[in-house]
Amino acid sequence: MKSIKRDYSGIVFNLVCIVVFIAILNGCKAKKITTEKYTKPSIAANIELGNQENYNSIERVWFKKISGVYTLNGKETKFKANIRLVKDSLIIVSISSNVGIEGLRVIISPDSVLIQNRLKARYYTDKIENLPKGRIQLWSFSLIQDILLINSEGLFSVNFTNPKYKSNDEQNQLCYINEEADLDIFKFSNQFIHRETCFDKGTGLVSRGALSYSEWNEDITIYYLLYKNLESVFLPGLIEMESKYRKSSTHLKIELDKIDLNTYFPTRVKISSKYKRVYSADDI
Repeated sequence: MKSIKRDYSGIVFNLVCIVVFIAILNGCKAKKITTEKYTKPSIAANIELGNQENYNSIERVWFKKISGVYTLNGKETKFKANIRLVKDSLIIVSISSNVGIEGLRVIISPDSVLIQNRLKARYYTDKIENLPKGRIQLWSFSLIQDILLINSEGLFSVNFTNPKYKSNDEQNQLCYINEEADLDIFKFSNQFIHRETCFDKGTGLVSRGALSYSEWNEDITIYYLLYKNLESVFLPGLIEMESKYRKSSTHLKIELDKIDLNTYFPTRVKISSKYKRVYSADDI
């Protein structure tokens, strides 16, 4: 049981930071890549419209079965989870060990977070802005929602000041490159800087997005490796994410299965009287 608790404590910090995800170095890299000055291709309008219509049609999603592998500096932890998401309102994440014992429940709203450690009968709650200083501040309700619902307009905007694009025929991708990303990191503090956004030429769906956070010099890459079509709405079936910060690297791979779209599910959160409140996220 001690090993389970130790694994959970590693996951919860990064979950509150990121709920999900991170993977494959040198993604959009292939032998036949042509780079040229930006000329907006005709496919771009269809990509933008299709992705936004897909996002707007989602009201709530229940990712009922998630299998995940979390790796921190080479140490791997497997877990199971489910996520209930009410758009723009609530995200409830339940995390279990690989054998199915629920250990953590994290409830995130646009302005607050509640973490329940069901193994230790403890809970922590506070406003998001009061969470410990540091990289945990990078993540927000809207960012997590954008990742899960693939909101390319909010997450991987292509409205760069001076973009280029790469047409990668071998991977069937169209990638928009922000040439001024490194300069933007020095100019702007405490902001995510978009480096690259890639779309599948056939479907128009996001296949990869790369970000940097200006204050902490963290590089984040998110890969959408598989999609599921539910009632003509596309949701991720396999996400990999990679984060690099100084000498630390984290990798998260989650496979999402048994997804319910726009159907009712319970969202009431009740804390038993046997639970003890702690006043630091580090004590959960």
